[in-house]
Amino acid sequence: MNHKTKKRGVFFVVAIALVAIVGIAYAALTQQLNINGTGTLKGSDWNIHFANVAAAGVPSGSSTATGGTAVATLTNTAGIESTLITISGGTLALPGDSIVYTFDIVNDGTIDATLDTLVHDALTFTGTGTNAAAVEAIATQYVTWTLTDSSGAAIAPGSTLAAGTSLAGCKLTLTFDPNATSTPTNDVTIDGSWTFNYIQS
Repeated sequence: MNHKTKKRGVFFVVAIALVAIVGIAYAALTQQLNINGTGTLKGSDWNIHFANVAAAGVPSGSSTATGGTAVATLTNTAGIESTLITISGGTLALPGDSIVYTFDIVNDGTIDATLDTLVHDALTFTGTGTNAAAVEAIATQYVTWTLTDSSGAAIAPGSTLAAGTSLAGCKLTLTFDPNATSTPTNDVTIDGSWTFNYIQS
């Protein structure tokens, strides 16, 4: 093989190599990539409710004092414990008397929940008799409420209730100030409401 033949052979090999490179580049520019498969979006359940509600009147300790009879009920729908507690029938007679409503807050769902806001209306008092305004003023001054957990700590926004757990032994307590210097001469009706707004954690 002479020198010219050798030069043509080398050029031919190089030329084939270049064509191969261009062909690979073209394939890369037009390639389609596909992913096929299946996955699962896990079902979740949002279920925050009250449970185990009870009530009791707690006398101040005086032999003539009475905490009265207290009633607390849950409103159930289709067998599901409700988000509504109705309280009634409690009586405060003398300074130091209290009414205690106990309940659990249950997270039966699969999502952690955080208490975003706790909204409560100011207690309202409706007096009876000709001196209604005067007895309402006494109640306004001396009747207070607290909302606590089983440890006695105040229930406040920001607390988290993990999925599948409960905040047991919560207490809503109405108290006639033990240091009150006067008592109503006629009955006074007490009204109030408390709303717990939970959001996903």
